[in-house]
Amino acid sequence: MLNRESSRIDRRSARFLAADPSLVPYGLDRHRRAGRPVTEGSELTHRGWTRLGTITGSSPALVDPRGLVVPHESSWSVDWWIGADDRWYHPAVEGAVAQDLVEESPVVTTTMKVPGGEIVHSVGAVRHRSDDVLLVEITNEGTVPVALALAVIPYGAVGPIPVEHITLDDTQVVVDGNLAVRLSRPPARSVAGSWIEGDVVDTVVNGEAGAGPIDHHDANGAGSAVFILPLSHGTTQRVVLPVGHRPRTRRVGWRRRETNDELPAVTDLPGLERVAAGWASLADGGTRIVAPDPLLGRALAAGRGHLLRAAADLRIDGQPTSEAALVAEALGRLGHRDEAFEILVEVSGRQRPGGSWGDTSTTEAVVAALGGQLARGSAFDQGADEWAAVLAAGATHLARAGCGGRAVGIGLAGLRRIGQTGAADMVAADMVGTEESSDREPVEDEPDADGFGSRLAEAQWVSRLVETRAPGAFMALSDLLQAASATMTWPASERTEGVRLARGEGHSAAVQALAVGAVLDLMVGESVDGLDLFPVRPEGWDRSGVEVHDVPTRWGCVSAAVRWHGERPALLWSVDDPRPGLVLRASALDPAWTATDATGETLLG
Repeated sequence: MLNRESSRIDRRSARFLAADPSLVPYGLDRHRRAGRPVTEGSELTHRGWTRLGTITGSSPALVDPRGLVVPHESSWSVDWWIGADDRWYHPAVEGAVAQDLVEESPVVTTTMKVPGGEIVHSVGAVRHRSDDVLLVEITNEGTVPVALALAVIPYGAVGPIPVEHITLDDTQVVVDGNLAVRLSRPPARSVAGSWIEGDVVDTVVNGEAGAGPIDHHDANGAGSAVFILPLSHGTTQRVVLPVGHRPRTRRVGWRRRETNDELPAVTDLPGLERVAAGWASLADGGTRIVAPDPLLGRALAAGRGHLLRAAADLRIDGQPTSEAALVAEALGRLGHRDEAFEILVEVSGRQRPGGSWGDTSTTEAVVAALGGQLARGSAFDQGADEWAAVLAAGATHLARAGCGGRAVGIGLAGLRRIGQTGAADMVAADMVGTEESSDREPVEDEPDADGFGSRLAEAQWVSRLVETRAPGAFMALSDLLQAASATMTWPASERTEGVRLARGEGHSAAVQALAVGAVLDLMVGESVDGLDLFPVRPEGWDRSGVEVHDVPTRWGCVSAAVRWHGERPALLWSVDDPRPGLVLRASALDPAWTATDATGETLLG
């Protein structure tokens, strides 16, 4: 959608900036401050956001780095402002604003400092009956009361979106025929007007907002409205928004994707703390790590929530095949086999005659994901013949083309794991090179960093560095993780030198999946003949304990830990359901050590 609408959005952005509105969302504000024009196909500064949703529903909602909530990437949005004793505070342009995740879940908090303390804005998706809705909670954690303004504004994820008609009736706000906001109580004051002309912002700042219902028409598509409520210290205002609804306007010919006749009352929904706790419970008994660098554990924990949320989009809306395969592979490696299975069931139906899934890189991604899940053991064991036919066709396509050696090797392991040795032998006969070398393909040079760098290309490069234990692997992974947003997300493309620019998708599930996979490869390396425990030993980790728990691999489910006895590391390990022929190594700790026991401990070095 963003690609198809980029030119139209750029033209609107240029018109809006030319009108010089007094307040615009964070990304457009930074673009304006940098003095960069908005032209057709241009990039924007600080384009990035966090996707919101539940594990069961497709939720294209998002929140920007300053708490601007967008129910659909191509819809109007809801901003929040705080009126303190001295002035109004707008998160989009304030400096003292921070963002984080609640328990590393897709529940996002944005905290802004004002005189007297902090105001915390939280947002997450909640399942209500058969639909998802967005719940926003704004809490005054300061010591003095403030005023809260909720502003419906004509902006989407990356630029202006037409809004022609806004009404307020008691606690319900309707935007262009869609029920858009349900407040917990009627606002004390409200105002509607044109966003371009700035009259709405000025009216609020000057204390001139009035009371009563609103019925505002804007022929220029710049309609906006602000609803002001009291926020005493220690209290919380809760607001409900829809999920996934596009505006219905004649201007661009959009139609509602589904009906939106009502929104639940805030009292019918659980609090966001309970929502975050529900996400956290999904990690119980699943893959986890304890490492000297806390960013590694955070990348894994936050990545789990983001990927589980993304899985619903991939299952329901049919996202790009390569992205779906990467997400499925990462979820399977985190122990979420059912979610991986559902994605790959849908992806397998996209296979073309001849065995490919389009281009070579996409076919490699699907073969590696499907082969990896079969090799690790999962629900794929059912219907083995059907899965073997799909996988064998894809692997044969790559083998005959003389490419995808790594993916083909993983595919062979998957076929043999489910007893399809005949199919595996037929694929191997077509391979260029040897199966044993498939895990050790040379890594290409670092992607060109001049101009725009594709975060996806960088993540793919980092993933291969770690997987092959190449020099500089940990530093490259560390750089990628440090480039993540405060909520552990990455845009699809970004340039960080000079003015920070980004374009395309503001929260890339593919980059998320590759980052998770690289962290796991740092802990446990898989190859055609066994496992390498803690194969990359970062500088500065000596005498630091590290643990990894319940990592599904093609050789069994692995847990391991390193403890130090003076100068020597002690290695403890356990492999559940080990495959025949397993060989264990710890090349970074003691290159000479090997073992074949599924459980044990030893003093290395």
